[in-house]
Amino acid sequence: MAAIGAGVSLLKAGIMAAIGFLDKLFRDASLMLREFGQKALGALSEAAEIIMDVLKNQILYWASWLWAKGMELTLICVRKILSAIKPIDIYGDRTLHAEYTSSTGMSVEVVGYADRYHVSLLDAELWCIVIEVTLLKNGTGWRLSATLCLGIPVALSNETVGDTGGSPHNLRLRRPVRQGRYIFRGSKSGWRYITKKRKEHPYLETTSYILLLLSGVLGLLPYFVAEAFLEWMNESLSVVDIYACYVFVPYLLVSMSLASIILSGDPYAAIVFAGSLASLFVDVSILTLLIETYLKSVLFWGAIWGLRRLLIILSEAALFAALLSIIYVPFDERLELVFSIGATLCGIGTDDPFFKLFTLLYAGSGYGFDLIPDEVGMVKEAWFYACICLCLVSLAALSTALSEYVEKEATTVAEEVDLQPPTIYFDSYTNIGLRGERLHFSYTVSDEGRGDSDIMKTRVYLYRTKVGGETDIDPQITVDCHDNISGLDYEVDIPLRNIDGKQGTSDDSGLVDVTATGIEEADLATETTKGGIVWEVRGNITFREYPNGTLKIHRNCKYYLVIVAVDYYGNAYWEIWNVTDYVHSVLRILEPKNLTFIREDNVTVVWRTYRSPEKYQVLLDGEQVAEIKTTSVEGNYTLVNLTDGVHSITVRAVFRDGVVSEATVWIIVNKTEKTEHVEVMGEDTDGYEAGMRSHTATILEKPKITTINIEGKVEPEGVVSHYYTLMGRPHIPWIRTEEGKLQRCFTLIVAPSGHMVRIDELNVTISQDAEAAGIFVLRCYELWQFGLMRILVDGAEFTVMVFAYTVGPWTLFALLLLPLLLIAVVAALSRRYGVRGS
Repeated sequence: MAAIGAGVSLLKAGIMAAIGFLDKLFRDASLMLREFGQKALGALSEAAEIIMDVLKNQILYWASWLWAKGMELTLICVRKILSAIKPIDIYGDRTLHAEYTSSTGMSVEVVGYADRYHVSLLDAELWCIVIEVTLLKNGTGWRLSATLCLGIPVALSNETVGDTGGSPHNLRLRRPVRQGRYIFRGSKSGWRYITKKRKEHPYLETTSYILLLLSGVLGLLPYFVAEAFLEWMNESLSVVDIYACYVFVPYLLVSMSLASIILSGDPYAAIVFAGSLASLFVDVSILTLLIETYLKSVLFWGAIWGLRRLLIILSEAALFAALLSIIYVPFDERLELVFSIGATLCGIGTDDPFFKLFTLLYAGSGYGFDLIPDEVGMVKEAWFYACICLCLVSLAALSTALSEYVEKEATTVAEEVDLQPPTIYFDSYTNIGLRGERLHFSYTVSDEGRGDSDIMKTRVYLYRTKVGGETDIDPQITVDCHDNISGLDYEVDIPLRNIDGKQGTSDDSGLVDVTATGIEEADLATETTKGGIVWEVRGNITFREYPNGTLKIHRNCKYYLVIVAVDYYGNAYWEIWNVTDYVHSVLRILEPKNLTFIREDNVTVVWRTYRSPEKYQVLLDGEQVAEIKTTSVEGNYTLVNLTDGVHSITVRAVFRDGVVSEATVWIIVNKTEKTEHVEVMGEDTDGYEAGMRSHTATILEKPKITTINIEGKVEPEGVVSHYYTLMGRPHIPWIRTEEGKLQRCFTLIVAPSGHMVRIDELNVTISQDAEAAGIFVLRCYELWQFGLMRILVDGAEFTVMVFAYTVGPWTLFALLLLPLLLIAVVAALSRRYGVRGS
């Protein structure tokens, strides 16, 4: 019984263990299936993501690109049709940008272009067509903007535009009529570097030593040929020409020595063949590495990419030469020689890279064929062709491998160099102002967020369309630049032909520079605040006058403001703005001249502008006294009941599109005081030449301008001392208080004595009625950024303050202690090294 009980217990334990095993087995199997299921789901999810990525970023992307380019062609056709309609203005900043303004004040503007946008519906970046339509009536209107992708609207916006307290002129959709960019280190400029002939090739300086070391005397032959052209024959060579030398010379030796081997088995020919074949491969490799190393050192990404392109061309030329060299086999020796010489001359004479390399390689094969006489039969020529093909195919393979290496290096350089041009912040509505015969402008150039490179240069120009048979026309603007990294000079060309996009108009051949010698219709002045990656520029264009007093402005011409900016890496960007409305809005007061003395209590003001205004406003001493609604470009108004003293007369022209221009003159009225005959000549605040006039007037005292700053040049503290000159006497920006303490500040005391005193840099005007005025600047070192500060009296320059620097007291103290320090050093050295006096 005990045995049976033990057996039952054992059986029971076995059953329980089996149940536990099965439970664990099923649990493990379930867990394994779950993990496999998760992996399967993960794999399916990854596959779905790959499919969606291909669908969105490949299939849909390129489908949208094809659709957008097709629509772009349609917009180009529409632009061509509209450009033939003269009342419609066409701008070149977009694929389609047309504007029409009627005589009733209604205008319609249509803009259409293709660009990439993120389509949120598909969460993908696709090519879209953007259409913007703006309707305006007397400054108010409506704008519709639609973005379409593959014919489906993906974004719509509808807004009202109009006069909301500001000028309707500022609310209209405007862009530069043309804009462009130039990338000195880009692919286009880089290819130009590869193909342009020049004398300077710095990478050739060490070539001879390396070639002599690696490929022997035969390897030096291409170098000597290139140097012969550069030095002895004083010829300019391109990189393509140098490659042609380094390929043709050794390949010619390869071809001729191989022909000698096949013809006679000459062992010396075999040595020449081996050496020339090695020099062919070594010369091409070393030349490529040296050029790539130099271009990489000057961060010339575009030229490295151009070198890659040239190596691909060399590979293709070698393969073409290998295939077409079979033509030599059936011809006799004389034809082979004629073909070879002709191909050599064509290769030397052409500048096309592929044709040059192909014809020279083809000619090299021909000279080898010519050495094999026709009497020996075509078998040896066939063997020669097979061997020469093998050499050319090897050259093609080497060139392909080098191109892949250069491509990798170009990718590395692209990550280091800035290839984005700076941007120009300019708005023709807020950055242009008119005062007198001057057009004032300002703009900002910035590379912030676009590579963050320092700005190197910015220029501004004013051009107009030609008048009649003028021949002094510029088809383009050429901005000369210098690259500090490579030491190379380059040019930024801004095309000026056909600015309006219409054929048969006055700008088809270019534009006229109004500031150029011989034209001299205006003077351009600029002032630049340089801040590294951000430059701020302000300036003015002053129009000159004809003998009758009218300005040299042509009503039938269009005027264009050209702005260009260049950064440290040679990236340039330019914009061309149509400023015709601004130039034609310039207003000139013809009578009275500035600083005229008046004996009566009335004066007639005569003025002129160059396009029809909406109204004129006349102001006396800043207060409006008349408003004249007229569209005439000329006008006059008589001011009466003038009191004695100095008065300002301002005429303001207001135009329908929101442009406002004004001009101001100053007159001196005296009717009662004792007077004597005087002659006055001066400059008004806007730069007019007042001319010499005789009048009966009061003799006014000169204004008195003084300061309580301490005289001298050295401040009581500091390494550098600030000082300024007033009336030829130096002063430091310090005063002594009543307690005898020193206080840093700038002071100026002005007694006008009946004159109007103006300081433009401080934006301060002191009335002629004031007895005295004081100017106090506590934190005054900022004044030294002006350099010069002109004080104007009645619009004419009275004196100039010069802000300068000199050595400070701490520096002077250090210089005084320097001899003592030197004596101490000498004494210490003498004790250290045991030097004794005699």
